Amino acid sequence: MSMREGLAQHTRLLAALAPHYIDVDELSQAQLMTLALHYAGLVRFATEAPPADWDRTWRDYFGDDETLVMAEILSLRVHRNRAGFDALVDRALDGMAPAGVPAETGGSPIVLLAAMVERLETWSGALLARGSPVGIDLSTLIAGVLENLPPSLRRALAYRAAHPEWNAGRDAPALVAQLSAMLGLAPGGAVRDDELRALCRTWFNQLAKAIEMVQRGAAQRLEQSLSSGVHDPGAGLLLAFVQLYRRAQDAANTLTERHLDFYYDRVLRMRPKPAEVDSTFLVFAPSAPGARAAVPAGAAFLAPAGRQAGDLVFAPREHLTVGDARLRAMFTLFCERNPLTAPENALSEQRHGRTKGYPTACRLASLPVLEPDQALERASLAPRPLFGAPRTATSAAPGQPARLGFALASNVLAMREGERSVHVTLLLGAQRHAAADDETLGGRLARLAVQMRESQAEVRYKVLRRMFTLALTGADGWMAVPAYGATFEPAGAGVQGGVPDALHIHFTLGHEAGAVVPYDPALHGPGVTGACPLLRFELNGEGYLYPYGLLRGLPMVRAQVDVSVRGHRSLALYNQMGALSPAAPFQPFGPLPAHGAWLVVGSAETACKRLTAAELAFEWGGLPQVAGGLRAWYGGYDGEPFRDVRCTVAALADGRWQPVETQVQARPTQVLFADGMASGGRRHAVGACDVVNLGPVLHLARPPAPGRCAPDQPFAWEPGASSGFFRLTLDTGEFAFGHRDYPYQLARVLTRNSQWRYRREPRALPNPPYTPTVETVALHYAATSTIGPTPAASGEALLRLHPFGWEAARGGSEHGDLLLPSIDYSGNLYLGLSASALDAPLTLFFNLVEDALPMSGQHARDISWAYLAGNRWIALPPHAVLGDTTQGFIRPGIVALALPPDAGSDNTIMPPGLVWLRVSCEDELNRFCQLYSVHPHALQVWRAADDMTAGMPERIAAATIRRPRQAIPGLGRVTQMTDSGGGRLPESRVELRRRSAERLRHKGRAIVPDDYERLVLERFPDIDRVKCFPNLSLALRPDGGACPGHVLVVALPAFASSGHLGAPPRLNGDMVARVHAFLAARVGADVRLEVANPFYQRIQVRCKVRLAPGLDHGRHVNLLDRLVSDFISPWRPAGNTSLFGWTLRQHDVEAFLLAQPGVLGVGEFSMLSVSDAGRDRYTLTDTAAPGRKGEPAPDVTPRYPWSVAVPIRRHAILVADSEQSRVAQRTGIGKLEIGSTFIISSETDNDQAK
Repeated sequence: MSMREGLAQHTRLLAALAPHYIDVDELSQAQLMTLALHYAGLVRFATEAPPADWDRTWRDYFGDDETLVMAEILSLRVHRNRAGFDALVDRALDGMAPAGVPAETGGSPIVLLAAMVERLETWSGALLARGSPVGIDLSTLIAGVLENLPPSLRRALAYRAAHPEWNAGRDAPALVAQLSAMLGLAPGGAVRDDELRALCRTWFNQLAKAIEMVQRGAAQRLEQSLSSGVHDPGAGLLLAFVQLYRRAQDAANTLTERHLDFYYDRVLRMRPKPAEVDSTFLVFAPSAPGARAAVPAGAAFLAPAGRQAGDLVFAPREHLTVGDARLRAMFTLFCERNPLTAPENALSEQRHGRTKGYPTACRLASLPVLEPDQALERASLAPRPLFGAPRTATSAAPGQPARLGFALASNVLAMREGERSVHVTLLLGAQRHAAADDETLGGRLARLAVQMRESQAEVRYKVLRRMFTLALTGADGWMAVPAYGATFEPAGAGVQGGVPDALHIHFTLGHEAGAVVPYDPALHGPGVTGACPLLRFELNGEGYLYPYGLLRGLPMVRAQVDVSVRGHRSLALYNQMGALSPAAPFQPFGPLPAHGAWLVVGSAETACKRLTAAELAFEWGGLPQVAGGLRAWYGGYDGEPFRDVRCTVAALADGRWQPVETQVQARPTQVLFADGMASGGRRHAVGACDVVNLGPVLHLARPPAPGRCAPDQPFAWEPGASSGFFRLTLDTGEFAFGHRDYPYQLARVLTRNSQWRYRREPRALPNPPYTPTVETVALHYAATSTIGPTPAASGEALLRLHPFGWEAARGGSEHGDLLLPSIDYSGNLYLGLSASALDAPLTLFFNLVEDALPMSGQHARDISWAYLAGNRWIALPPHAVLGDTTQGFIRPGIVALALPPDAGSDNTIMPPGLVWLRVSCEDELNRFCQLYSVHPHALQVWRAADDMTAGMPERIAAATIRRPRQAIPGLGRVTQMTDSGGGRLPESRVELRRRSAERLRHKGRAIVPDDYERLVLERFPDIDRVKCFPNLSLALRPDGGACPGHVLVVALPAFASSGHLGAPPRLNGDMVARVHAFLAARVGADVRLEVANPFYQRIQVRCKVRLAPGLDHGRHVNLLDRLVSDFISPWRPAGNTSLFGWTLRQHDVEAFLLAQPGVLGVGEFSMLSVSDAGRDRYTLTDTAAPGRKGEPAPDVTPRYPWSVAVPIRRHAILVADSEQSRVAQRTGIGKLEIGSTFIISSETDNDQAK
């Protein structure tokens, strides 16, 4: 696959514009020295010696200097002799005299190779003779190179040295015979001509590499030798002349550059761009708690830039007042709408003018509050989503499920013991400003039934049975309700029209359940005021659907709580004798019960309740065990004095027993010892019971005024008691239970029986009178309470449970008040501040990761700021947002706010004691930058223009600025939060030439792909590479198909990779938007422009390797894993260096693995390719799987034209146990890794897995 690589910053400059592209004098310093040495060899060295010694030249004088020897080494161009050597070999073997070959070689390649070796030996001897450390070091290197020459070449050279008379024959057979002899071969074993050609070329290549190694060593040591100062005076003068000549040479070589500059400067009148100052952000703190400081505009802050540059000056352009405001708490609240979650995805609602699916969860996350110095340690910090939304649809939202729901506060819920049943009826109205089929709960449930194609009864059952999790305030904390039942009664069903929807919830607590007690902050957590028991309804996120969407916006008209308790035994008992204890058997009417004896019964639990039914259950003790009951027991008394035992019932109301004494006849009467216990023929049972119905007087019993039945007040029947008690008064006639008559009856019988005449018919003694004794007494009752949309004086109220707190419903309209808290936006960031005063503008620095994703719309318009006042979020007007350098949270920056004076800390829906701000957004929440921290009292500062000159640093690192130039009263710590950015040094001459040449070509308009790429790279220096794809569209044809009229520009920032990629490089959303806006102004009107990041195609290598014995398998496999990643990564020079249009061939990767030390074999090789298809969709290909033609594809190619190959997190390299090598098999599902290569697919085609 062949494709343009696009354009990178380092490839923008045309070669013809580079300095020294054409030099007038192209000789290097080493070549100049060698040329001087050559000229010296042409001049005889005349001395006073006889003329016979005048054959010496000046080369002999200069040639001993080590610097000139190194220059001669560097001047040798051995590879230029390659073609001549090949021709020499060919012609020698063909028996022809080679042209252009020195005569001293005799036409033999061996002689030429020997000459090259002799030259190396000469250099080594000359360097060693000087005795300098540099020369000896290089001489040692040359000696080592000579020792490592191939043995065959050394034998050939040794043979020639032993036969100096030998000269290569002119005919090919003679040359072959001589070479065979040099190699030690018998005449009969002579090698063929093609083998000799290959052998001679191998010798030359090996000798050339040896010379290159020597040249690299000489290049590293030349400057050291040149500047050592240890030179012969004559050689020193020669070297000085060369240095002076270089100056003239440099001036001459600028001719082409000066000509180019003349054209750009004088003819085209191009001017270098001036410097652009950079800026950074400072965060301030007062010098002491409560102190204030004024930072004026223009105040200088110093940034140390080293000894040469000195201190750089940065100054703000605005005034700032630094107070004592501090960030104390930070939370995110995110309403998740997962399009893959049913049945929420079948329902929709209108949110801010857009149709959205129902929420599938609400997630709450607490973010750490960092000091500025802590926030500088970014490497150790984990960024958090700004609005709580996960980065991709496949990742989970951070945090925990948010608490949302409501609670009912009612005294009727106080139930200490017994078997308790609770029935709650919620009457829900219609949502205002909603569609007709969405304004009521019944309408929403009906719509859900239609969407799910189920009956309404089925849907109601599924939704309601696990809609809430219920809990009561128990004696040991919150007491969970294990199970409940729920039914729904739509509006107008069987009742008069206009009645709202009714949601019925009922549950039972057994005897084993703990007591339901009033709310106690020590037990149930702080946050709620009041002393009533609470029944808490929290939304259950694990039910059939998340119920927030169903209940959102619905007002509660009223709630009715009905309780029924059986077996309440914590009673207050009194009779004429005083207080009684229900814990032991007692005599309710005293030891001598008589007509008018009474028992007073009361309960602190029921005293504050509106009872609808009540009865006392007595278990009598000590009843006579005779047939016929009490009437038979009293049969021995004269006459029939015993009648039915009755009692009257009265209730205490307003301090008086009702009905009043004048209405005794009107008091209801109850029969005691009923059901055959007072008469009849059967025997009394042990522990027989009576039930006294208190219902006839319940209408007279009125609960006390609010505050009179507080839990901290004692409950007792005393003169001050006004209500809460019932009285049972015996109404049995004068005989009662016979205690008054028994002595007389007994005396009469004893007297009669003592008479002689009755001795044969004695009368039975009368039974002793029965004294009523109660073994146990229990109160069974039912009570009700109606809770309206406004709090009652008794403390009964509807409480909305917010994620961070609570609030009591206020009943703001005729439709009641909302049942659930209203979450206005899907994404929310809450900031809690403490401050003695917020009378000055508040500046907040948002320390963001520059990883925003491209936005599809004008997201900045949808960001809403609000402050909390009186438990109401009040939107800040646009003029209160004084500035936003974050550009809508797509880059780090400062948001300046002017808070109204009513922003206070007296709230309950958020943690108390703080001033709360909220920033919210509805759409594209995952595309904003992630957040490190937020800091108040921030200011942006710019560098002084005088400090933005050539030679100065273009940007400074974070934490460089620490102090102002002049002390500012009240100002303490100064922290620079980010690296400076946005600046440019003055344009250099090379940059001017590059920009001028590009401007002459594209003329400020984007016509051809190269124009797009050069325009972007010039305008945005932080972008490293741009590739323009004409006639492609990522939006319309994501498969890479042709789309005429569209242009796709893909860009990447500068990036350095070590192989494995944590996060591939991407342009943030802000940069993408800026590039798009920049190009949109420079393209034709008919061009449909798109700017995007590349798709990354992750490659995994799967194979088995055989390792050499003795290697540590684990360590070596990890090494191979890293090397393969380096080979695949386009940012590493090891293998694939193409970003676009690449092809990864199987045999290349196999060969790379086999070339690694310790690897003996590679088998079962295959490659997996996971391609990003956008919108959280991926494709998987396997080179071992059959392709469209039924055969495996050995290569991996880009899935899309804009795909970039990167290595996967971990390759599957295994160690083979034997030499057996099998064909690679398609990777099965059991070997795929979740989160990496596990791709769910409904397709069978290999390259269509999703």
